Amino acid sequence: MIRIHELKRWCVERVMDTSTAWDIRHQREAIEQQHIQSRHNHFIASALNNCKDLGTHSLIALAVAQAQELQNGLILGSVMRAQHEKGHPGSHLNDFDDVLMYRGATMDADSKLSFYDLLQDHEIQGSFRIPLSRHGVSVGPWNIANLNKALPLYGAERPWQKQSDHQFHVLWPIPVIWVTAGNHSFAAGVLNKTGYIDCGADEVLITDLTPLYERVYCDGSGVRRFKDESQVERLTRSHIPWDIRWGVLFELGRLISRRKGWLGEMDAWCRAGL
Repeated sequence: MIRIHELKRWCVERVMDTSTAWDIRHQREAIEQQHIQSRHNHFIASALNNCKDLGTHSLIALAVAQAQELQNGLILGSVMRAQHEKGHPGSHLNDFDDVLMYRGATMDADSKLSFYDLLQDHEIQGSFRIPLSRHGVSVGPWNIANLNKALPLYGAERPWQKQSDHQFHVLWPIPVIWVTAGNHSFAAGVLNKTGYIDCGADEVLITDLTPLYERVYCDGSGVRRFKDESQVERLTRSHIPWDIRWGVLFELGRLISRRKGWLGEMDAWCRAGL
């Protein structure tokens, strides 16, 4: 018959063993996370190092290829998920805030100035025509029926056109059109490789993202502030896990922005597809 004090000792030893096991598990997880972080950091560093000697045109072409790979993944991922067939609230979150960083976040702990505020007066002047086939589009069609209706509407005979209910923004030098409304129509234009949007004084404005590069950078885990290495949060409602390829694309934009005449090269790249 087990005595009470022996039972208590056994329970204490079990609790200690369990606690030790959890400590070991947490240590292993922390070490694995460090390894992942190190690999991701190395991936970004090596990718950018390989690209540093490319000309502006080549950098833009590479950034567009990366953007379109992400774009295709968003479209395919949205279509393939069964819950999207009847519409899934928030399933089409694919904005800059969702995948990279929340622009409403403050620039540092000592400032109330947000990244939105920083970009407020940095509109790019000029008129630009951006073809969907020569650019990246961050778009997530979330309703199968709507996409099915939109896809047959566009093609060589009837190019895709911007409609009044479409909402999107353009942040150069990252070659992406960030869609917030009109996901199914945009996706149809992308999949049919047709159509363009006009940007300029009387149309959609293009925001110059380059001031952000003085404040933040991307590593393997997200976007960080230069000043204190703190991480800039993404939009809290986002369900999309961090994808290091967005970080690479962000840093490719940094390389493009450092090249003299990059804006003219972006314009030339787009016009080559018209």
